[in-house]
Amino acid sequence: MGRSGESWEWQLASLGRGYGPVRLPRNRAQFRAHQISYAMTTGTDPGPMLVCHSCDNPKCVRPAHLHSLEPRKQIQRAKEQPHRIEDGVYGM
Repeated sequence: MGRSGESWEWQLASLGRGYGPVRLPRNRAQFRAHQISYAMTTGTDPGPMLVCHSCDNPKCVRPAHLHSLEPRKQIQRAKEQPHRIEDGVYGM
């Protein structure tokens, strides 16, 4: 895992918006790397909740930067605080 500032950035392949894909070998289900990081460190399945980044960096898998949020609250958050990108780096 590479480090960029305070974020721990996923270093392998990424999906369109920078999220790291992780495919589980048993059932071939695909998840995003930050979802796996959240589940492994909290011991919980977020279920219908979204796993969101407090750092607004989709490559980040640092557990301290991840939290679960209801989809409707994430939509409201996105309206109030658009994702910040400065010089090609996600803002903190």
